[in-house]
Amino acid sequence: FTAFFTFAVISFWIAYGENRNFFFYVTGFFVGLAVMTRQMAGFIPYLIFIAFAVLSKDVKVFKNPHFYGGALLSAVIFLPWHILMLVKHKTFFLEQYFGVTLNFAFRGSNATVNPWHEYLKKILENYWPWLPFFAIGLYKSGRMLLSGDPADTDRKNILFLLSWCFVPFVIFQFAKVKHARYIVPVYVPFSLVTALAIDGFKDPAKSRIIKTLFAISVALSALYLVVPVIPKTLDNRELEDTMILIPAVRKTDTRDILIVNNHKYWDYRNCLWFYADKNTLGLSSVEIADKIRLKKKGYFLMLKDDYAGINEATKPVKKRIIESSRDSVLFSNR
Repeated sequence: FTAFFTFAVISFWIAYGENRNFFFYVTGFFVGLAVMTRQMAGFIPYLIFIAFAVLSKDVKVFKNPHFYGGALLSAVIFLPWHILMLVKHKTFFLEQYFGVTLNFAFRGSNATVNPWHEYLKKILENYWPWLPFFAIGLYKSGRMLLSGDPADTDRKNILFLLSWCFVPFVIFQFAKVKHARYIVPVYVPFSLVTALAIDGFKDPAKSRIIKTLFAISVALSALYLVVPVIPKTLDNRELEDTMILIPAVRKTDTRDILIVNNHKYWDYRNCLWFYADKNTLGLSSVEIADKIRLKKKGYFLMLKDDYAGINEATKPVKKRIIESSRDSVLFSNR
């Protein structure tokens, strides 16, 4: 999604800044793929374009028929699948497609609701060693916007870059559920603001900064790959409870761990895959119960609330609890 999102924004800027109409269609192509990848969030690039046009007081792009041709191309890409699903599943598709996103992300139903400042905390804790340079870049960009000529090309470049930074950030900010991975697309324009700050230093200092940051990045990347540890940042809260079970999961004589396919699915899947080298199979509660009743031995990982319900539904089958944490339980049906 981040790749499609980024390519869409860059393609628009080429089309707008260099008067190359073909790239409006490239923009539409990538917006179509972004919608297919991440639902309604795929339309955010168009909101960036609108915000930029309004703030720059330059709406010529909306008079260009090729801009709408690109939008039509995006519809050609994403509409067929949506129409097929609507014909096949009718209102159930709409309830799942829009209802789940609306209830989970913006109403916080069946999810942990985060405070309004959660994304700011994530950026302050995670965006190192780039954070100081990002702050400098924002300061310089703000000064240029306030002091520059509204028609100046450099000012328009900065205005577009800041629109790219803050329009998606503000939209994601409205969500009640805030995970670090949701705002990955904004780190692309953040990196450009950071690069502008570094580029503003004089050559000797610039060279030293770049070499130092490069060395730090390589060293930390190598360390993270060789020694897979959870960084002690805000993100590890999603995994720290599951990490207690990892030693026991590693010792299981199976490749597959069965889990309930609910809001906890991806936390379990990513954690077990990376830290225990185990595959996970996400099943419904009914399918999990059927697996437990089989004579074939299986290993199951789920939240304790899910375990209580499934345990009751599968009596008198005995279960062996292998390990448990505050919220989760690992068990076997033999």
